[in-house]
Order: sequence, then C-alpha cells, then structure tokens
Amino acid sequence: AGAISVSIAPGNPAATTVTTNTQGFEMLRVRLSGTGTINEMTLKRLGAGAVGDIANVYLYDGATRMTSGKSLSAATGDVTFANLSISVSGSKDLSVVTEFTGVAGNVNYFSLTAVKLASGTVSGLPINGNNISTAGATSGRLDVTKTGSIPNPAVGTKGAQLSEFKLTSVTEGALVRRITLL
Repeated sequence: AGAISVSIAPGNPAATTVTTNTQGFEMLRVRLSGTGTINEMTLKRLGAGAVGDIANVYLYDGATRMTSGKSLSAATGDVTFANLSISVSGSKDLSVVTEFTGVAGNVNYFSLTAVKLASGTVSGLPINGNNISTAGATSGRLDVTKTGSIPNPAVGTKGAQLSEFKLTSVTEGALVRRITLL
C-alpha cells in the first residue's frame, strides 16, 4: 500500500490576469510526495467566474501532457481524470493546464479535491490554486503556413520528418511553449 502527501509545488502560478482566449495556461501546480500509483484525480473550478470560462482542462508532468482535454461538469464545476496510472516514488509535480474562453472580470481558480491511489492513503487535500482573473482583451493570433516539401516516410521510421511549417505572430509578440501533432 502506498502513501502520498499532496502540497502546492514550487513554481505554482501566482494570482494574475489572462486574456479571454488564453490557451495552455497553467493554473495549478501540485507536488505529490511519497510512494504509490495514482489512478484518479478530481479538481473543482472555484471563484466568482463560471464553468463556461474554461473550455478544456489537462494534466501535465513537466512538458508531457498526461491526459486529453476534459470539460468541467456544468452542474458541479468538477473534472475527474481516471485511469491515470501515474507512479510516484519520492516526489512528482503535476500541472493543471487550461484553455480559457472566459468573460471579462470573471475570477477562477482550481482546487485539487480528491486523489485515489491503487491502494493506500492520501493526505493534504484539498489544495487550492491562486485567483486567475480574466481581462477584457483577447490574445493575439498565430498563423500556420505549410512550407517545404516532405518525403513520404515509411511507417515505423525513426526520426522521420513529418511536417514543415512556419508560425507567424499576426497581431502582437508570441511565445510558443508546446505544439501538439494530431
């Protein structure tokens, strides 16, 4: 049987203001300490905002996305990530990352309310993030343009080039943290 203690991780986002269409925004970073296998995590959206302010919620381990995007329950504001099988031996930091579709003036934050292990106990819950306010402005835009010509790689080829493209910031400066290939 395992035992996991939950706490706020170093680098947890401070209270801040984001634009109404912010994508890939880290809202909470938690540290899981101990030994065990995490099978399920439940988060609750809280604050003076609305469930509709957040389109999708993801769990990340560093730069690695652990889950597909999940919607918040319209009735409760909860989101549960099941079948995780995340092994912890020592400490592991996980991030709650969101896509905003917010309304100006709304304030949201997340609380980690439940963690289920394969077997064992969890302590330190709930853990709350900081207030994230939504500004009246929207974020800039990136245009993606196909460039170059790509050979037809064979299935199973390691290190094969799959695409070549250019990202152009249209309305303001941009920072790209991650790209997901579908």
